[in-house]
Amino acid sequence: MESLYALDHARTYTETRRKTRIPVAEGDGKYITVGLKAARGHAGITESWPAKLEEHHKDQVERLIKNCEESAKGYIKSHELHGIDVARMLGGWRERKGGTSKQVWGSLACGKNHYLNSHTDEDFFYSLTTTASAYGLLQNTDRYRMDAEVCNYFTFPEQGLAVALRPGDMLLFNPMYHHCISSRTCFYEKHDVFCLSLYLKTAIVGKNDNTLPLTKREIDVLKEGVLIPSTVG
Repeated sequence: MESLYALDHARTYTETRRKTRIPVAEGDGKYITVGLKAARGHAGITESWPAKLEEHHKDQVERLIKNCEESAKGYIKSHELHGIDVARMLGGWRERKGGTSKQVWGSLACGKNHYLNSHTDEDFFYSLTTTASAYGLLQNTDRYRMDAEVCNYFTFPEQGLAVALRPGDMLLFNPMYHHCISSRTCFYEKHDVFCLSLYLKTAIVGKNDNTLPLTKREIDVLKEGVLIPSTVG
C-alpha cells in the first residue's frame, strides 16, 4: 500500500488512455499508467515510470504485477497460455525490464478513488483488474467473508452484469466487451481504494511500427492457419 501511495504521489497530473476512456476522480487521486507504452509521435515502444518514484517502490509495484500474473496463470486455460507464449516467440515484442521471463501483461493502470466510463480496449489478451485498500488489510477486517463489504463493482453494461469487488479480488475479463469500474460504495466512500488494471496492448505486440515486414515464420504461420506445438523452436 505504501508503494501504491508513492506511485500516486510521484505523478503531478492524471493521465488519459485514449479519448474513449474518461477517468473520474473522487478526490485528488491520480490515474497513472506505467510499464510499456506506444511511443507518441514516432514508431516504437517505450517503458515509462514516474521519475519521482523511488526504486524500491518501483520494485514493489513490479512484485505486485508478478504476483497477479502467477495467480492468474492458475485460472487461464493452458492452451491459451501456450498460445500467448507462441505469439511472444514469433512476435518478439518488448517486455518490461523488471518483469518475468514470460510476462502476461506489459502495462499497469492505477487509479486512486477513480471510476471510469463504459469503454472497450484494443488489448491482445485477457485483462486483469484488482482493487487494494488499506482498510481491507486491518486485522479486525475479514475481507474473505462471502458477505464482506464491497468496495467497487466492475460492470459489463451491455450484458447487464455487475461483479462485486472486495479488496484483493482479481477479475480476468475480455476487454473487447464494454466494461467499467464503478465509484466506491457507500461503505468505502471514506476509505481510499486503488483500482489496478493489467493489460497487453495490441500496439505493444505489433511494436507500434507498421513499416516492419512479416518474418518468414510469421508468413508460414499465416498460411498454415494454426501453429502445431511440435514445430515450435
